[in-house]
Amino acid sequence: MVSESNDATGRWKGVTLSDSTGDLTMFPGWDKNGVYVSEYHPPLASQEIAIPAEDVAWRGAGGISLAHAGRFTGRPFETRPAVDPDPEKKPDDPEFLVARSGPPQNATNIPMDLIVDRITWSGNKAEVGAPVHIPTGFLYGKPLSPHQPSGPDVRGVESHRVFSVSAHGGRLYVVEASGPCAASCGEQGEDANDLFFWFEVDIRGDTGSMAITQKAKVSHPSLGFVFPSMAVDGGGNVGIAATGSSRLRYASIYLFAHLSGDAAGTIRGPLLAHAGTRSYSCMSSPAQLLRDNVTGWGTYSATVQDGSDPAKLWTIEEYGGSAASCVWKTRVIGFQITVRKPS
Repeated sequence: MVSESNDATGRWKGVTLSDSTGDLTMFPGWDKNGVYVSEYHPPLASQEIAIPAEDVAWRGAGGISLAHAGRFTGRPFETRPAVDPDPEKKPDDPEFLVARSGPPQNATNIPMDLIVDRITWSGNKAEVGAPVHIPTGFLYGKPLSPHQPSGPDVRGVESHRVFSVSAHGGRLYVVEASGPCAASCGEQGEDANDLFFWFEVDIRGDTGSMAITQKAKVSHPSLGFVFPSMAVDGGGNVGIAATGSSRLRYASIYLFAHLSGDAAGTIRGPLLAHAGTRSYSCMSSPAQLLRDNVTGWGTYSATVQDGSDPAKLWTIEEYGGSAASCVWKTRVIGFQITVRKPS
């Protein structure tokens, strides 16, 4: 779906991309040249859909066209397309898509690669390259179920994906969720709670020379962080949001940042942006709740750059705030990343 203008309360139009049913997982991305959607494609792969920008734009009675859409099957599982707001992007500059190696959810100490695909345009014709594996030096582990002060734990196993990819200044910025490594962790170190990894990838060379230029593991001794999302502002500052909870903290919204001038691998935070007030529980899956004492939680969050002010970011996150069964709360938070000068 695409809005006619920057007024989200105005008219929208859409087009059907897929007739898949079941556990449909779709991830969108965009740049000056087009819109890209990665769709779950059984058994364990992705289908990439690339629509050129001129077929996405619509005016008046016109509609969104799929006349020049490219479809690429058999791509890496749960690939995430990049969001690249660069207004000067060249017509033949690639769009990047990122996944991770390893099993979808269940794993212990699996060496993790970033898998980078790219789509290029020649006029309205899209072509996809061969996936490139970039070792991260981190170990992926199955996400745990974070605790709450009361009631069941929050189901965290869905927090296993690359959740955000942003492009800025010849770099890709990636946030990837994971469970902890409990033993034989090497330089990564041991952790007790769910965490996420953050990467900066240099993409200015050819496919064979892409490399991670900085990275960070973001963890906490008591809080479990799940479903992180990320965006980069116009100045190259990175903002990340995630759900965090523990035996003493209801599911709450936390913010993190990496400033463009920070030392490599620096992540600031967590900053409590909005505190939860209730434990969450839902009986929509009573068998699992009774068997595992685990309740479902929202699989997705989103953090984006403001379309009219590149210095601002917005995040949409869930938190615990209702005593009613199967009712969570959603908060929209606007924030700006700045350096606070000493008084």
